[in-house]
Amino acid sequence: MKRVVLPIMTFLLALGFGCAKKKVQVEEPSIIGEESLTRRFKGYRTTVEIKAGAGELEKILLNPRVMEMSTSLMKIEFVSGERFQKLGDTVDYRISAFGFGFDVRAILIHYEPGQEIWYAGSGGTAIFLFRFHMEGQGDATRLTVSCELLEQGSSDFQRLTSLVDLYKLIAQGFEGVIANIQVQFDPSLKKAGLLAKGIRGEFYESFYVGHQVSKHVEATGEEIFQVFKDPAFWLEFEQKTGVKSDPCFYELSPGKNPGVCPVRINLFGDTLVLDTVLSAHSFERYTFNYFYWGDSRFQFVFDFSEQGGTDIILFYLTPSSNLTNPNMLNVAMNFDKIPEAIKTVFLPLIKSRAEAGAGRNK
Repeated sequence: MKRVVLPIMTFLLALGFGCAKKKVQVEEPSIIGEESLTRRFKGYRTTVEIKAGAGELEKILLNPRVMEMSTSLMKIEFVSGERFQKLGDTVDYRISAFGFGFDVRAILIHYEPGQEIWYAGSGGTAIFLFRFHMEGQGDATRLTVSCELLEQGSSDFQRLTSLVDLYKLIAQGFEGVIANIQVQFDPSLKKAGLLAKGIRGEFYESFYVGHQVSKHVEATGEEIFQVFKDPAFWLEFEQKTGVKSDPCFYELSPGKNPGVCPVRINLFGDTLVLDTVLSAHSFERYTFNYFYWGDSRFQFVFDFSEQGGTDIILFYLTPSSNLTNPNMLNVAMNFDKIPEAIKTVFLPLIKSRAEAGAGRNK
């Protein structure tokens, strides 16, 4: 799968080009919340040599039970799901630690056979990112494993992180997982001996950049969600922007995961198809995440406001490392058009429809 610089930018930038087709009234900036984002996430990374070819190792890494781990303080158990095979495949796990329990769903978000396997693990609104990178070296494979926590999630989860060094627990758990794999392919090794070396990897920080816009709407989260799911809304959106989404993109329901869903964009005279992977949906807070080309994502949140009504929040994030890719510099150069396009097309459109629906329901 080809990675590009700021992939979600392409989606949002298309709104700006669509505005040229039809004049759209610009709302007063004072009612739009807007900010550029720079976020720093902590992670853990370790690299080992596995005495197996990348193809053999990949079979192990696509097995849902490979993510099971147990330490003196934390346990991750496989609950249900089939073998990971294609983008969007999901498996359910249960995490137990310090008397807390969390249901977590792992989703395959990036897959390059024999090279890369990435999972997004979501529990409520918490999001983990697990990466496996394979590099063949003759009869062996150099395996690099990393994990980042991208969102803190529920209050229970935040209380857990205040009680324990979560990253140290993750590091210990991963060392056990990797040791099991090493021993499986090299019986001369002993798991106890490998774990006696302690944490073999390193902790690091990753930086993400992006943009966020928000708008207050005099409607409930449910009323806004119904607009979001309405095909008529997306048809009008397509007419004004040239962005066409398959129904799987917005026909969301609890427990349903459509896997990969394409978005078609008329850009620079060509049609660009972006494959989105839907992940970490929370219907209690109406939080919806979409991953593009691996670890870039954008998120819709319809959040209850203490003043009544709902705040619509849209943000996108991409690793700063993506900015070094020259393939989409022409898109990056148009960065300033993105917030204006969101303000003048998407937010006013969903606001007017949601508030009209709220008025009819009174």
